[in-house]
Amino acid sequence: MIGVRKYIKLPVPISVDSEVLVAEKSLGWLSLAEGVVFDCDGVLVDSRESYGRAVVESVRFIFNRLGIRDYSPLVDQGQVDDLKATGHFNNSVDIARILLLLGFLGLPEKEGRLLGEAIRAARSEGQDREPSRILESVASRVQLGGVEVRPPSVASVLSRMRVKEPGYVAFRRSLEETLRGLAIERGLGSDYSAYAEFIGETGSYGVGLAETVFSDIYYGPLVSEFKGSGPYFNLGGGLYTKETRSIREETLRRLSEIYGAEKLAVVTGRNRRLAMLTIGGLYKHFNDRASVFIADEIMGGAPPTIQKPSPYGIIKSASDMGVPTLIYVGDSAEDIAMAQNASEFGIRNTL
Repeated sequence: MIGVRKYIKLPVPISVDSEVLVAEKSLGWLSLAEGVVFDCDGVLVDSRESYGRAVVESVRFIFNRLGIRDYSPLVDQGQVDDLKATGHFNNSVDIARILLLLGFLGLPEKEGRLLGEAIRAARSEGQDREPSRILESVASRVQLGGVEVRPPSVASVLSRMRVKEPGYVAFRRSLEETLRGLAIERGLGSDYSAYAEFIGETGSYGVGLAETVFSDIYYGPLVSEFKGSGPYFNLGGGLYTKETRSIREETLRRLSEIYGAEKLAVVTGRNRRLAMLTIGGLYKHFNDRASVFIADEIMGGAPPTIQKPSPYGIIKSASDMGVPTLIYVGDSAEDIAMAQNASEFGIRNTL
């Protein structure tokens, strides 16, 4: 539980909003810090109309194809916020996937069985597993007639979880077990399993339905350049085009003067190329060697456990800059947890 802090408002041009809130207890750190590390989304880039919308649009597209029309409780912002507050949902595709799984649990029992049967029938007849074709195959077998979805709240699901170990992997395992347990309680265990396989895993573009739809919505025609294939669905020009910069170049120039040209870095879950689409020319103000693009690290063979809230990014960046004390600029529960975790490894920082 993160305690309540006292903040003061500083009218400085850090961002386009022209003022920031700073925790009183952090003021002393500002004079001690030797470098600054920035998150990308929500800090350098405003991604509310890209990633945020892609979550909702992914749920809408899949459910509409299945004939589910009323799913407003599922995409309520409170549901999304409760997932983010756990500190284990830095990847927006993960959010979309969990909302889709919750959606199944919100179906009436009859419709849940019908959907499970349709998915199994499509699989048993050897239907092509390309996401667009398997979705159409399932949709042709079942139309749920405008059924209403009344999913359990994220808060109620989290309250049932029993996480036995700390960390991302243990949390996600417990969440998956809890969702499956809720389906079993309703007598829909096998149907839920079929549906979960149908939705697919995060990171399985071209195979998993949630990952594929989300990526096609976000990247649009550019998806093949990032994922190696696709698009499988024609879902517009890509919501990444809605992203805007959230920081002024003058701010970065000033910070470079204060800390030194090699003491600013980026730590983000994005890959480098995607980040550059929006950051663009601003990146010249950052130390490239000390910047960490988690998606590229994982693609290069690093384990998924280096994702936030793992302190990996901050530790690597601080080490490459040669600074033991830094300011980390983030905007999420994952960022808070990552900064706190980094302090346990001797990296003194303030968020």
